[in-house]
Amino acid sequence: MLYKLLFFIMKKTYSVLIVEDHPSAIEGYVRALFHFGKKNKIDFNIEDATTCSEAFAKTNKKAQKKEAYDLVFLDLSLPKDLKNNIHNGEMLGVKINELIPNAKFLVITGFDEPFRISHLFKLLNPIGVFVKSDFTALELTKVLSKVLDNQSYYSKTIIELLRKQMACKVNIDAKNLTILHELSNGATSSEIAEIVHLGKSTIDKRKRLLKNAFNVRLDSDRDLVLAAKKNGFI
Repeated sequence: MLYKLLFFIMKKTYSVLIVEDHPSAIEGYVRALFHFGKKNKIDFNIEDATTCSEAFAKTNKKAQKKEAYDLVFLDLSLPKDLKNNIHNGEMLGVKINELIPNAKFLVITGFDEPFRISHLFKLLNPIGVFVKSDFTALELTKVLSKVLDNQSYYSKTIIELLRKQMACKVNIDAKNLTILHELSNGATSSEIAEIVHLGKSTIDKRKRLLKNAFNVRLDSDRDLVLAAKKNGFI
């Protein structure tokens, strides 16, 4: 009886949010967390969300209650939340980070473009990143062992991408992401300037820098949008 009591007292509990638009993937992560927790005497309080709007609402509610998530599983390709101007997983991560600054991000993505991975690190500085093609139960076990011990972990594909990556010529920040998305919707520079609260000349300058970064040789917004789509930003 005494040993059972000591076991209960020493057991750790982590609050986890899984943001993933495929229910089968959520189930896989939950099973992996359960088995890892059982083996390592850890409890996980798990919530899940399948859209940006659902994840943002749950995070906002959590923050209002003065509570926090210890770990956020974040997919990058998610249904948009136009009401809160959240177009993808990166922008959602920025919102979550504003509400819960100490949350650790474990990003699991199907994207493997060096440019987008660089952008991800600049925005969120995730403690763990791996592409879905690398995913196995063993891989996730390694990830959890590292990140719960405050150590970073990147899968082999991510490490290879980072090795090959050239220095980016422009910072793809939240405003640049919004510019790209508004351009894809047909907005003019003047209209975008009102949306992001910058001058039209600043918008035009950012567009020129984005074209240089994506190696778009023609002075064409259409070609910039196509390049951004190819690299997974839209």
